[in-house]
Amino acid sequence: MQYDARDGELSYRHSFPITHGLHKDDFRTVFVAIIASANASYDMVKQYAVGRFRRPTREEITCRAQELIIELDQ
Repeated sequence: MQYDARDGELSYRHSFPITHGLHKDDFRTVFVAIIASANASYDMVKQYAVGRFRRPTREEITCRAQELIIELDQ
């Protein structure tokens, strides 16, 4: 996932080597894998992007963030 701070856009990026050319079958295999991966993670990523969580999850996120802040401060 890549976040663009200029416009708030979140995009899914992937790269693969093509030093020996780009073969149709290889491209199709990688393309399908990328689409499946993006589709599988979409709902979770969207939830984090818009910040809509149930109370217990919000409390857990807040506690974890506080723990990280304490560790970074030491």
